[in-house]
Amino acid sequence: AQVLDVELSKVLELEPDGKTMLLRAGVGWQEGLVGRARVASGALSQAGFTLLSAGPVVVTDMGTETRFQGPSILLDHGVVSGLSVTICQGDRSYGVLGAHTSKRRTFTTDDINFLQSVANILAAALMRRDVEKDLRESEARFRAILNHAPVAIYMVDPEGSFLLVNRHVEALLGRPVAQIIGKNILDLLPRPHAEKILESYRTVLRTAQLQELIEEAPFPDGVRTFISLKFPMYDAAGNICAVCSISTDITERIKLEEQLRQTQKMEAIGKLAGGIAHDFNNLLTVINGYSEMAMANLPTTHPCWRQVREIYKSGDRAASLTRQLLAFSRKTILQPRVLDLNALMADTEKMLRRLIGEDILLSIKPAPGLGRVKADPGQLEQVIMNLAINARDAMPLGGRLILETKNAEPDEDFARINPVGEPGPYVLLSVTDTGCGMTDQVLAHIFEPFFTTKSVGEGTGLGLAMVYGIIKQSGGHIAVDTEVGEGSTFRIYLPRLQEAVRAEQSSSEISLPQSGTETVLLVEDEDAVRRLAQLGLKNSGYTVLEARDGAEALELAAGHPGRIDLLITDVVMPGMSGPLMAEQLRAARPNLKVL
Repeated sequence: AQVLDVELSKVLELEPDGKTMLLRAGVGWQEGLVGRARVASGALSQAGFTLLSAGPVVVTDMGTETRFQGPSILLDHGVVSGLSVTICQGDRSYGVLGAHTSKRRTFTTDDINFLQSVANILAAALMRRDVEKDLRESEARFRAILNHAPVAIYMVDPEGSFLLVNRHVEALLGRPVAQIIGKNILDLLPRPHAEKILESYRTVLRTAQLQELIEEAPFPDGVRTFISLKFPMYDAAGNICAVCSISTDITERIKLEEQLRQTQKMEAIGKLAGGIAHDFNNLLTVINGYSEMAMANLPTTHPCWRQVREIYKSGDRAASLTRQLLAFSRKTILQPRVLDLNALMADTEKMLRRLIGEDILLSIKPAPGLGRVKADPGQLEQVIMNLAINARDAMPLGGRLILETKNAEPDEDFARINPVGEPGPYVLLSVTDTGCGMTDQVLAHIFEPFFTTKSVGEGTGLGLAMVYGIIKQSGGHIAVDTEVGEGSTFRIYLPRLQEAVRAEQSSSEISLPQSGTETVLLVEDEDAVRRLAQLGLKNSGYTVLEARDGAEALELAAGHPGRIDLLITDVVMPGMSGPLMAEQLRAARPNLKVL
């Protein structure tokens, strides 16, 4: 306004709708108009006509102007002459710059050039404003994506100093970004690991190729494993100026894969052990059975009696190992009933104290309001005994053994540490010792049959394998926390019964008759086992009908005219299982008892 010697000047900004222009700035206008007054962008006003014109618009006398009408805002200020130009940059129009006077004035070429120069400066500033706004929005979008990505993303210069990191990197390092940017990786990670990572940067800088590799690095929460993609970043001149890394944390995935492999290995070992144990169990049944009969038929003074007794004792020890293998392979026949684990612990407390000795302090911590479980009490007692023995052996100089129960509802954390486990209501039994603990290498094998860290002759390596099999067969899960020099905790999760039920009481012992006169149908596919059972039953006065499989038993029963009082059958047999055969026999003989 001063340079052109006019009373009024204005900057009209084209609004987003394209239909109006806002008086964004100006000199000489009535109070309250700047920032509020608007004019139409059509050709009826000088500003609108200017916006649609290819060049500047000069008005010498508004009263005689025929190209457009002076808008009311100009007429209200008594404008006679005026000059206006478009504020534009390339194809983009930002608005109109104008100068007006209430005096009749002829604007010169210099006046026009000056106003156009000012408009060009304004257009450049407005374009820069828009570019900066777009840049800020782009930066905000980039930061949002960067910080919400579930991977570690960072950029380092050729020397290994951090130029950019996302929040995932901050969380891994346990430092805010201000304490990371500018720091060298050698300052933030132990040197051996940092040197390996630096070498991967050098490879990218040297080859200008994307590198994919697996990396390990220690962080405040432990050692983590990553799959990393590293690639070069270029400056405007096309030179490599930095290395960017996108690292996916696969630590948990590796743990889950290892747990799955361990589970599959245990299943395979269990099938193998179960098959072997089943066959050996049949052989030992015959050996022990005939040994027992021989001892019963020989006087204790007979020279062979002691020899037969040694055969029997060795067979009995072998049978004990076989039973443990069967327990591990989940082939033990369980007799589950509703149990209160608190009561079970109380019943075994006295036995446990004798078992662990006086130099180990035993603490029993039963939880009030503990839910009920359904399991075989004898087998669970064996689990507690085996874990207590294991704890005792881990504390040769004494220590503390803690048995604790509580209701538990594991969720994602439980599923994470137990790949085959399902969230839900459980009863948790924890057995904790303050012993020597276990290394990761030992922990990976503790449930395998015959694995032991004890000296030769001090253990069979079947105790924890038996625990594992019983818990799995009972529908439960077992997990172990251990630390070398601190001790171990075995956590057993058993499904909690949803409905309120009373624990079943042990049935009183029933006295069995010494001999009988009933008819027994004996079904067993192993000839030696069947002959042994038949001999024992006949010696006790029973009439015995023998069959080697289900089909033969059905045929024999159908042709037997008399009463059959009891069916004794193997469970797994070729052709037809014992339970299926028993079901068909009871359909024809409803009063038949089955063992």
